[in-house]
Amino acid sequence: MTDVVRDRWEAFSQWRQRVGDELAVLPDTLRSFREGTSNFQVISERLATATERLEELGELYASTGAVDAIRRMNEAAAALQRQVATVKANTPGFDLLGSALDEFTKTVGSLADLNPFLRRSGGPKP
Repeated sequence: MTDVVRDRWEAFSQWRQRVGDELAVLPDTLRSFREGTSNFQVISERLATATERLEELGELYASTGAVDAIRRMNEAAAALQRQVATVKANTPGFDLLGSALDEFTKTVGSLADLNPFLRRSGGPKP
């Protein structure tokens, strides 16, 4: 019976020591937690402000007419392509005209792809 009591007392003593060790570092843990929470709040506020500014910038950019200008350039390129398609292939300069039109179309597409506000997968809608 004394062995059981001694084993339980040793287990209790070990548990008490672990709890004491944890309580000893609790003030540092709480201070670190408070500091982390404060940092998280600051970062959240900055992120919200940055997001708001980016949305304002996107709206400003869309209001300048750049989106509409790119759309008109795309429409002009499509109209030119339709006109070139009606020209006979044996017409002098047909190859040069076709190449120039292809380059123009690629350039207009690149302008839209490189501009973060005009990307086809997102951005402001006209």
